[in-house]
Amino acid sequence: MTLLGFNLSEYINGVAKKHRDVSKGMFPGYEISAITNGVHTFTWTCDSMKRLFDNYLPGWANEPELFVRVGRIPDKDLWDAHMEAKRNLIDFTNARTGAGMDYDTLTIGFARRATAYKRAALLFRDIDRLERICSGKLQLVFAGKAHPRDYPERRR
Repeated sequence: MTLLGFNLSEYINGVAKKHRDVSKGMFPGYEISAITNGVHTFTWTCDSMKRLFDNYLPGWANEPELFVRVGRIPDKDLWDAHMEAKRNLIDFTNARTGAGMDYDTLTIGFARRATAYKRAALLFRDIDRLERICSGKLQLVFAGKAHPRDYPERRR
């Protein structure tokens, strides 16, 4: 089926550079390009970080390569922006769910399309290790939506 698709297509791409490279090795003779999945930085950046980046990395939203200069941002300013974002996330989560999350606890957010291959449950594979890493205190925020036809893999 792959060769049929290749032979009937005018353009072939992988979803990342590594995917392209592996595919070229598997299917020599085909021109395979790479389209790296990305995000619209301005949409996916919280307000506190936008202000920080605007101040220290003008033009960041249109030129992501400017992030190579992130080292010029003072640690305190970066931490303050991070904590503002964390407080906003926790306030939002508490208002929506009544979860009672607090600001002083390690918080991990996992927000993406909810599907088994994204491996959200991998975090729980070794509970003892997780407890050692976070000293037993951890808050998790899982957010996402499954496609209506997205079903977990079924074993036969």
